Amino acid sequence: MSLGLGAVEMQGLGLSLFLSELPGAHRMPVADLSLLPGLAAWSAAIGFSSLWLGPLVLMPAGSPVGPYSPESRFIIDPLYLPQLGEERASGATIHERVRAQRSARANAYLRAGAQAIRNHPDFDAEAAERIQGLLLPSQIDLAGEVYLRLVGESGGDRKEVRETVVASQALAHGLIRRANGRLPIGLDIPVGVVPGGVDATALAEWALPGGELGAPPDEFNREGQSWGLVGFDLGALPGERGRFPLTGSIEVFAHVATGFRIDHAIGLQRLCVTTVDTEGPRGTTFVSQPRDDTLASLARLAASHALTLVAEDLGVVPDGLREALGEAGLLLSKVLCFESEPSSGYPAASAVSFGTHDTPTLRQLAGECVGPGDFGDAASRVARHLEGPPELCRLDARFRTLALGLNGTGGARYFAEVLPQALGVLSTSGSRLRLISLRDLLGSCERLNLPGVSQHQRENFFLTLADRPQLESLMGLDQILERC
Repeated sequence: MSLGLGAVEMQGLGLSLFLSELPGAHRMPVADLSLLPGLAAWSAAIGFSSLWLGPLVLMPAGSPVGPYSPESRFIIDPLYLPQLGEERASGATIHERVRAQRSARANAYLRAGAQAIRNHPDFDAEAAERIQGLLLPSQIDLAGEVYLRLVGESGGDRKEVRETVVASQALAHGLIRRANGRLPIGLDIPVGVVPGGVDATALAEWALPGGELGAPPDEFNREGQSWGLVGFDLGALPGERGRFPLTGSIEVFAHVATGFRIDHAIGLQRLCVTTVDTEGPRGTTFVSQPRDDTLASLARLAASHALTLVAEDLGVVPDGLREALGEAGLLLSKVLCFESEPSSGYPAASAVSFGTHDTPTLRQLAGECVGPGDFGDAASRVARHLEGPPELCRLDARFRTLALGLNGTGGARYFAEVLPQALGVLSTSGSRLRLISLRDLLGSCERLNLPGVSQHQRENFFLTLADRPQLESLMGLDQILERC
């Protein structure tokens, strides 16, 4: 398999995961960035050619939390900062333990202070200068308030809190940079931010008034969607400054990562703003965006940093958008549970996967967990793809044993037939970027996210797959695929 990143052709398969899929040390529920360099080295050693992460960005201090409902797209959440000392996460549920981890991590950094953080071996001084020069001062100040709210405090030395935020972010950047030196790292840029949060307040000049970001009705969501997020009008201010809410959120990480996935890339041409009338249907307004100017800015940014940009062009796509994305050098998204055409015919300038963070897992779609009829056309499409080419990949026996151990007595057929065939489908795809999610690789029967379901109803995004010893066993394997 091959993956193109910048001007470099690399052999292998891309691995897609959310850090929240992995457990951390000392019984903390979510892995932090200290694990990333080792994970990147292991992924490279077993034949993967890139590692794509779910959003790491700053989430609200309270409930609910989720990486696609951030306070800021420029700032990494304390949840993912490397642990500074011994911690314990208490709580009856994953959600409660995640909140405890975020609070403990923010508290540790505020207590340590900026100078102590700068002494960490992975602190990136260049990143600190870039963060201070690129972000608005109000973004840093407001992020400091989120840190303080996580530990139940207010006030404090404003200058010291500001410096602590910058230092902690530079440490996180240093770890991503070290991982990216071992294997190309891709990051995820969510489409919007929560109302009243860091970016919504600091970037108010760009914020779209009058409703929430969403999507019009389509064949998968007959009533449309409303995401409860603030969007940014990239034409609100003239010139390059107008694109800052998007290009800035990429540029701040462009020196430490190699790729970026742009969530809901339809918003580069038009944003869908929804309003809900209690006495009638949801209202929808489309706000045109400076598509060509934005794509030109993204192309320049990609060229200057040798970046691979992936556009999530799913949903009701306006005429001409996909052609414009391709001309600007962005990879289009080919998601097999939505696609009927064989993957072998996909254009090279695309990224192929079986699902996204919003879809059921491959094992669910293959009928391994519930009846495939529960997922309608998506399951039927996956079944047709799996009937295509002969099996081209074979799983290593040690990996099968470990994966079966993670799934109890179930999953034998999945690892003997479904997953090898799915990897074979990816290997014959014409796409340059071929992604398999960690959840699918390990045969999870729990989807990562249920669209439209709040954290109060289900612990979306924060579902662990394995405990620490199992994760160490997985990373101890020197091979996953015998042949592919």
